[in-house]
Amino acid sequence: MAGDDPGIGVFFVPIEDPTKAVKATRIAKNLPSEIIGIVPPTIEYLVYRIEIRTQFSGMVDKPLKIIKVITSDFMIELA
Repeated sequence: MAGDDPGIGVFFVPIEDPTKAVKATRIAKNLPSEIIGIVPPTIEYLVYRIEIRTQFSGMVDKPLKIIKVITSDFMIELA
């Protein structure tokens, strides 16, 4: 994730209560078309969307001032 705002990162956002989003703290791979990480152990719900919150603007030295949110079209269901 690009930027220094503490609100950036990969988040698991529960469908039932989006205010209970949990940030993934362990990201192993971060590419434009692929992100690999570990599901946070503190999640409580069964169905989630993934949100990527970033300040990436396309230029390394010019981050966005406002966080851009990218939300997955798919849902993840925990077993």
